[in-house]
Amino acid sequence: MSNSTAKNKSLPRIAFDAPACVDGMHERRARLPKRAYLIPSLLSRDEATLVRRLAESDPTARFARDPDTVDRLPTFECAVFDGGQPVATAVCRVLEPVVTERLLPYLRKRFDCPTL
Repeated sequence: MSNSTAKNKSLPRIAFDAPACVDGMHERRARLPKRAYLIPSLLSRDEATLVRRLAESDPTARFARDPDTVDRLPTFECAVFDGGQPVATAVCRVLEPVVTERLLPYLRKRFDCPTL
């Protein structure tokens, strides 16, 4: 058994409820002790590829690979905003319309919070 196969076997599988649609955004709620949602339609495959490429190549992006505090696996995260201010400028240009035109309207509807 390869090392990557062994790692995959140790990760828990997450069950999801049936897909739902909230304000045009498709979601699946994870069956976890805390509320969590998977939103596969938030980014297209091309947008996700572009964001990852920019996060890895933009010198203003700090693409972290340090161990996660929960599972100790690499985080593979990039701080795009810090305190509401853009940090990774190229990534922000791609994500800003996604956040303002897709994510925020979805969150306002999902959590019944029009001022979010």
